[in-house]
Amino acid sequence: MNRVAKWLRLNVWVGILLCLSFVLVPASGFSAEKVKFGFSWILVAQTIPFYVALDKGYWRTEGLDVNILRGFGSGDAVKKVAAGAMDIGAADSATLVVARSKGAMVKEVAMTHMKTMHTICALGGSGITKPRDLIGKKIASTAKASTRVIFPAFTEMNGFKVADITWLTSSYAAVIPSLMTGNADAAVCYAAEMPQIQKMARKAGKRMVAMRFAEHGLNMYGNGVIASDKAIAEKPKFVGGFVRGAVKGWAWSVENRQAATDIYLKHHGEADAKIAREIMDVLADHFVTAEARKHGYGFMTKKTMTRTRDLMARFYGIKNVMPVEDLYTNRFIPKIMPK
Repeated sequence: MNRVAKWLRLNVWVGILLCLSFVLVPASGFSAEKVKFGFSWILVAQTIPFYVALDKGYWRTEGLDVNILRGFGSGDAVKKVAAGAMDIGAADSATLVVARSKGAMVKEVAMTHMKTMHTICALGGSGITKPRDLIGKKIASTAKASTRVIFPAFTEMNGFKVADITWLTSSYAAVIPSLMTGNADAAVCYAAEMPQIQKMARKAGKRMVAMRFAEHGLNMYGNGVIASDKAIAEKPKFVGGFVRGAVKGWAWSVENRQAATDIYLKHHGEADAKIAREIMDVLADHFVTAEARKHGYGFMTKKTMTRTRDLMARFYGIKNVMPVEDLYTNRFIPKIMPK
C-alpha cells in the first residue's frame, strides 16, 4: 500500500473516531442540574424509595443531580418550596391545604402515601384503644408535626374536640421518651415510625399500640411530592423529570424491598437494618392501594383530593375554599402500575 493510501485510510479512521466522540462524550460529560429536594422530616427509612431513585440513576437520567435534605415538618417544607429556598419538596396534603389557604402557591405533583400515615401511639395497657379514649389525656408532639395539624379533623370525626386533650410540645427526640416515662399519655407519630417505636418500647419492657387516622374516619391523602406554581409554570421539564425519577424509585422499591432497603443502608449505615426493612413494608402498604392499582403509582383522584380539602376546610374554618385543581396536578406522573 503506498504512502498516500495509508494517509487516506488513517484520516478516515480519525474522522470516524471524532464523530463517535461527539456522540458519546456529551452523554457522560453532561452537567446535571443541581436540585435541592427538601424532605418533610429527618432522613429516616421513610426516604428509602428516594434513595433508590438517586442510587439507580433515575434522576441522573433526567439530567438532575438531586441532593436529599432533611426537613422540619410539612409546614416548613411547604414554606421553603413556596419561597424557592428548596427546588422541590415532600409534604403532607392536609398541611398543604391549610398553607395554600394562607397564600402558599404550592401543589402536590405526585402522591407518595395514597392513604394517610397519621397515627396516635400509646402504651399497651394504658386503656387507650379508640379515639375517644384520648379525652382528658396529654399528647406529646412537636409544634409543627403534620399529625398535630390535622388532629382537629380527627377529633371532630370521632365526636370530641381538640380542647378535650392537652398538648405537650417538645422536640422530636423527646416525643416518644415522654410517653415511655409517663409524662405523656399518648404521642403523635407516623405509621412508618412504628417499627422503631415498638423497638424502643420492647427495650423498656413495654408494648406500644397504634391508632391510625385512616382506620378511624380520615380516608384522605398523606405525603406527596410538592412543587411551587412558579416551578410548574416555568420549569415543567425539571418538575416532570423529578417526578418520573421519584415514581420509578417508588415502584422499584415495592417490587424489590430488601434490595431497596440495602440501598438506603449504603447512605445511612447507622440505621437499624431490621427496622428499615420493616418500614419498607409499611411504605409499600401505603403506596399500593386500590387507587394505585387502578391508576398507577402517584396518581391522585379528584374525589380523594376533594375529600382531603373539604375535611381541612371544615375543621380549620377556611372561608375561601380553593378549587381542588389548585391543590394538585397529575400532568407529570408516568404510567407505572403496581405488579
